[in-house]
Amino acid sequence: MLAAVARQIYLTKSKSLGVGTLKRMFGKKKRRGAQAPTFMQHSGKILRTIVKQLKEIGYLENRVLVLEEDNKKRLLGLTLTKTGHTELDKVASKILRSK
Repeated sequence: MLAAVARQIYLTKSKSLGVGTLKRMFGKKKRRGAQAPTFMQHSGKILRTIVKQLKEIGYLENRVLVLEEDNKKRLLGLTLTKTGHTELDKVASKILRSK
């Protein structure tokens, strides 16, 4: 699951990718028997711990916007660090070479 979350962040070019967006990405259809199926989001706690682990190993960081008028910081979402991007590039190149 850790690799899947890192891959989704790597492939998504969205500037506001957060845990809520990841919950919708990994959600699926819930089958409710005789009732019509409905979409359910993925668990947030699991994704928060995965994001925390990716931050601890240095592959992920918060994207921050500093507003000019009052110097307040506003969180925009998650982004890969330079080391995270290079590691995922290495994995992608290994996969391409093996085919």
